[in-house]
Amino acid sequence: MLVDDDAGALRGLAMALKMLRHSCETFNDPLDARESFRAGAYDVVITDICMPHISGFELGTQIRQLRPNARIIYMSGQMSANAEEELEKDSQRFFLRKPINFDEIREILNRLGEPARAVDG
Repeated sequence: MLVDDDAGALRGLAMALKMLRHSCETFNDPLDARESFRAGAYDVVITDICMPHISGFELGTQIRQLRPNARIIYMSGQMSANAEEELEKDSQRFFLRKPINFDEIREILNRLGEPARAVDG
């Protein structure tokens, strides 16, 4: 599951995940993502932190209430002190800084047990 209110960032990251041979369902509204998570089976959630309606942290908290062992990767182009504190509270949280680095996302997915392999050519 990929969640970002920025349509361009959402498309770009979805393409990167496809190059790493991962499929993903994309959402530009965290409330829609939350509802889909309730009904679906997702291996990993990648969510922007700063979004309308609810933050990525709030979405992550709600997802963990549904599935405590959910694997969540947070991303942002700007990190506030509060966001850094939130990330430090939970050792199971991973963070990607925008713009997303292809090698970083591959490394995090590998650490989460989701092996990623680049598509040749």
